[in-house]
Amino acid sequence: MSVENGCELRPLSTVQELLEWCPKASYEAHASRQPLQTTSAHTTSSPTPAHSFCASSQPRLKQRILLCHDFRGGYSSCEARSNGVYAVCTNDKSVPTDISNIRNAWKFRDWAYIDVFVYFSHTLVSPPPVGFIEAAHTHACKILGTIVFEWDPGKSQLMRLLDAGPHAAQKLVQIAAFFGFEGFLLNVECSLEKADVRRLLQWIKDFRE
Repeated sequence: MSVENGCELRPLSTVQELLEWCPKASYEAHASRQPLQTTSAHTTSSPTPAHSFCASSQPRLKQRILLCHDFRGGYSSCEARSNGVYAVCTNDKSVPTDISNIRNAWKFRDWAYIDVFVYFSHTLVSPPPVGFIEAAHTHACKILGTIVFEWDPGKSQLMRLLDAGPHAAQKLVQIAAFFGFEGFLLNVECSLEKADVRRLLQWIKDFRE
């Protein structure tokens, strides 16, 4: 994991990078210290909660809405800081200070209607940029990074992750704790033998515990 252009962190591409990850002073500016709020600080009215849209008045399990960001591979130059509504980069001098004019920024204003936000990129381990973490937490929304295994290259990395066992899981927990987000969405898009599926399910169980 590295810092580029003084703007945002780059994701981890291999399990080896994950196992070697350690907190660095240069990462501090990209770590959020905004706690997860219980109610949105920017809500002027009381919107209908996302989970309450149902036709039946009978008791039922709470429904939750998850929104998954997947925009141009992620980590654009406009995604490093938050204005409380959506994330933009304020450190890049080439970016206009009037964020309403940033056409390439990924804009999202409906935080009150979702329960979980996922920052997605097609790289092995993707922690959310700090702006997204702060915007989500300000609006009482949990936020997840992604762990992605795609196709044959992803399968080889997944096997390395399973071989690493608890050590890899501990590194992921450290990353989430350091940068201040709630965890990860696991996305597996590769074929697996039944024995490897069982290993993966056990790894997930250990990771969640």
